[in-house]
Amino acid sequence: MMMFICGFIASKYEGIFPPLISELIETCENSVTPLQIVQMELDILRAVGCDLSHPSPATILDILLIDLRGRLDADQYELIVFRSKYFKESLLHSVELCHTVPSHLAAISLLLAAKCADIHIDEDSILSACRIPPSHSAALLAKSAQQLIRIRNNVSAATVRNKFAQKGCFSVSDMDAAQLDILEQIAATTE
Repeated sequence: MMMFICGFIASKYEGIFPPLISELIETCENSVTPLQIVQMELDILRAVGCDLSHPSPATILDILLIDLRGRLDADQYELIVFRSKYFKESLLHSVELCHTVPSHLAAISLLLAAKCADIHIDEDSILSACRIPPSHSAALLAKSAQQLIRIRNNVSAATVRNKFAQKGCFSVSDMDAAQLDILEQIAATTE
């Protein structure tokens, strides 16, 4: 397995067309998940002293979403992809959350999107993959939900809403009363 991952890393950085994670999974006969591959890749790069610094919240969210792809039906997956990306971009406009660790912001965006869409995903594995301590997760979820409610009517957030509406995902950026109630319930957990 280590040989496959090292070859995968080398081809990503030296090849013109980097391989897809799905190709490596097929090579390994579906014995690993995309999240495990990324974790092994990071472990190898750290072991050889390669500092990648922090990836962006968008990159981390894409990795988390790839891991969910086979577990949800197509409609659920599409909804959670667009809604979590909308939440991530909206939370980046928040002064209180713009300095949050990128992996935390990505995980919280995904979890809030799943809760609003009433899609059940394994929260514990996402929290542990993004290294969010269980004691910190409830407060971060509540704070993020508060910010999403607060910025929903903000003028600067209108740009993000319009961006998603233009992509044909207006239902993602336009939450109904039930979804706002879910966010308000999550936000109320810190009070």
